Amino acid sequence: MHAMESLMEIGRGLANRRDPRLRDYIMQSSCVPLTAAMVAYLVLISYGPLFMKNRRSPPLKRVMTLYNIGQVCLSFYMMMEFWLSRPSNKLCSPIEVSDDTKAIRLANACWVFHISKLVDFLDTVFLVLKKDNKRLTYLHVYHHGSMAFGFWLCTLFVPGGSAWIAGVINSFVHCVMYGYYLLASLGPRVRPYLWWKRYLTQLQLAQFAFIVVAAWTVQMPSMRCGLPFWTCSMSAVYLVVLSALFLNFYRQSYGGPAAACGAIHPPQPVTTPTDVTPPAYVTEKPKTEPAPAPLPAPELEKPAEKSLSDYRVGTLNHFVRAMMSHGFGCFIKED
Repeated sequence: MHAMESLMEIGRGLANRRDPRLRDYIMQSSCVPLTAAMVAYLVLISYGPLFMKNRRSPPLKRVMTLYNIGQVCLSFYMMMEFWLSRPSNKLCSPIEVSDDTKAIRLANACWVFHISKLVDFLDTVFLVLKKDNKRLTYLHVYHHGSMAFGFWLCTLFVPGGSAWIAGVINSFVHCVMYGYYLLASLGPRVRPYLWWKRYLTQLQLAQFAFIVVAAWTVQMPSMRCGLPFWTCSMSAVYLVVLSALFLNFYRQSYGGPAAACGAIHPPQPVTTPTDVTPPAYVTEKPKTEPAPAPLPAPELEKPAEKSLSDYRVGTLNHFVRAMMSHGFGCFIKED
């Protein structure tokens, strides 16, 4: 009973520490809407693939094109809002709880940024509707769910100050990322020019590293930024974990023998069947030599020599595998 009263007291104390400028905003006045959204997201992850298992995927090409356009516009808008409302002391700036126009504009940008993380749940909805279950990875679910909850706390208690740094960098990364997805959705004619998918992951890793350094820098005693220690520490630890997950994804996708999006074979120049020159062991005439003397132990049978038609079929199969792995496999979405 005493423990319950202590928890309720802590809850009341945290509620009183909320930023007064955003207390009445949607998703900020109570924890119930966010809890409902998180529960619905977990239900979608758990039962969505089972629901779509024996159902046909709806046509989503135009819907996803419009969605990606909207995400690019929203990310660009947030990036500009964070940049234009940044404090005068750009790196080390405490939370300014006042009616100043610029401070309120920065607080509103933080709130819109949090709402955008709930909009990002539609990424998972589209994967479920397309029955693309292999992309519903732990990284995907953890990234989307944790960002929605983490920036809810940030908007609740510290909507301003040095938080603009994470907001402007992440909005820029998302602007580039959804621009890539928009181009990829335009069809095969555009996809050969989207060779830079791996650099998106590198860009995400770079933003994590920069934000971690900024979070620890503002906590240095010499800086005296006035930010709560728990906010910067929690952000730094969270981003270190997220960086480890993205590094593992990058290593599996682009490192080692399977270097390009899970490809089985490295890219090789492929010629058409009419240009194929048969290998030497097909064109050379077999030498007439006496049969070797029988050996006491049986030898392994030598593989049969391939004819020109077999060689052409093998080349065609390799061409198909290369196109499937390198031409289309690189357009796997992973934020």
